[in-house]
Amino acid sequence: MDNVETKEEVSGLATRKVWICGRLSDEWDGTKTSWIFQGLFSTRAMAVAACITEEYFIFSAMANEEKAIEPMEAKDLSFPLIEEAL
Repeated sequence: MDNVETKEEVSGLATRKVWICGRLSDEWDGTKTSWIFQGLFSTRAMAVAACITEEYFIFSAMANEEKAIEPMEAKDLSFPLIEEAL
């Protein structure tokens, strides 16, 4: 049973919202979404703090929740440094 997580071990993340930070890839041509993972954070504030330039974005996801195989949009995607400058 090595490396088998019990329900109790993952229950703290079962319904927790987490924040993903990434940045647009240099190869991004405006039609394909290509990005580089920056980090996974427990709060929005921590994800925003990881944004170094305007190319960095954040969005939320629920931990331990499967998503559709098809491409999908992150409804709360934002570019904090761009929005801050507006």
